[in-house]
Amino acid sequence: MGGSVYFAVLVAVIMFVLAILMSPLFIIPAVIVLLVGAFSAPLLAAIGRGGRDSGGTPSTSDASYEPVQQP
Repeated sequence: MGGSVYFAVLVAVIMFVLAILMSPLFIIPAVIVLLVGAFSAPLLAAIGRGGRDSGGTPSTSDASYEPVQQP
């Protein structure tokens, strides 16, 4: 995940430099795209795990749990 963070910072720096060099006609859509990109991933992740505890596939901790039986 560290590489994706560096890539996101690199894209942000490039967008900042382009925003300085471009007109406001470029800045406003670029900011909107960045905001949508920043907020869409967490929102989609929150929607995706909404019914997580309702059953279905067990989590890793549930699947690896082996109860000890008393003889």
